[in-house]
Amino acid sequence: MNTFQQFLVDFTEDVNAENSTTIAFFERITNLVFTVLKWGGIPYLIFLLFTLNS
Repeated sequence: MNTFQQFLVDFTEDVNAENSTTIAFFERITNLVFTVLKWGGIPYLIFLLFTLNS
């Protein structure tokens, strides 16, 4: 239980820090998800345009 409390203390200190590694990690994940959705969605929209017009 003590190690979990120490983990929470370290985590909150890291999140509140100026150069947080946790925030940077979540930023990379968000950018990756946005890129995958963008490049996966553009061909799908083109496909929908061609199938709805025919």
